Amino acid sequence: MSLLEKLVRKRRIWEDILGFENCEFYIKRWPQLDGMQFEDVLISFPDANPCGVKVASYGGKIVLNLEDSYILQEGDEVLVIAEDDDTYSPAALPMVKEASSKNIARPARKSQKILLCGWRRDIDDMIVVLDAFLAPGSELWMFNDVLEKEREKKLTDGGLDINRLVNIS
Repeated sequence: MSLLEKLVRKRRIWEDILGFENCEFYIKRWPQLDGMQFEDVLISFPDANPCGVKVASYGGKIVLNLEDSYILQEGDEVLVIAEDDDTYSPAALPMVKEASSKNIARPARKSQKILLCGWRRDIDDMIVVLDAFLAPGSELWMFNDVLEKEREKKLTDGGLDINRLVNIS
């Protein structure tokens, strides 16, 4: 690919990202959102994707990827990505119907045989996690280059107490 072709290709990529076709960035003040947490603002726009806030108390600084707990203040403006500036507006928060989970039966877990291939320095931690998630009677088989006696020493040195494993052998 020639230098000219590369430059043309890069230009097309930047035009796709920053151009005025499809969706663009818009920033607008929505007084009805004052006092709302940003996590609720995120789901308030069915036809746009909020991605930041122009924070009035920071001198109009735009902050992207806000904490969910940020509360919109008077004067704040919401930055969104939308198809056009007249195609979106905030709607009422969606209602979530609570369901009772009292009668949900968990399926019985079955023991499993796990083959762990290779060796990592934190393999002892992986074994502890497997022990916590697998059903009683499960087996852990190890396939690696570490000799058995050396393997036991490395696991013990890493903090693994094989006698404390409950669900796997």
